Amino acid sequence: MADSVITFTPINHIVAGNVYRVTGNLSVAPAPGTYTAGGIAMSFLQSSVKATRTPIWVDIVGQNGYEYCYIPGGDASSGKLKILTTANTEVATGAMPATISGDVIMCRAEFRGNN
Repeated sequence: MADSVITFTPINHIVAGNVYRVTGNLSVAPAPGTYTAGGIAMSFLQSSVKATRTPIWVDIVGQNGYEYCYIPGGDASSGKLKILTTANTEVATGAMPATISGDVIMCRAEFRGNN
């Protein structure tokens, strides 16, 4: 089975000096998509996000008790989302839990510059 797909939907963009900040919602595709140890692919590279570089800071908060950690990649398209349980252990590899795919997840990312 394939990894679940993460979709970032921007809500707001702000440029403050040399920092580009975007906030929005994350959605995680449900099973039959899967979670893989180490995290699943997460990209900010899309036409509505005006950044291509690796984010310098990412904050992700959900409502169902999971901890969401962004792991940077080489640019805005190649990061990963690692998901931890309330016991601070990584979610088990396998079918994506409904409590994650149904979570309301907010995300804020900051990039150096506006490209």
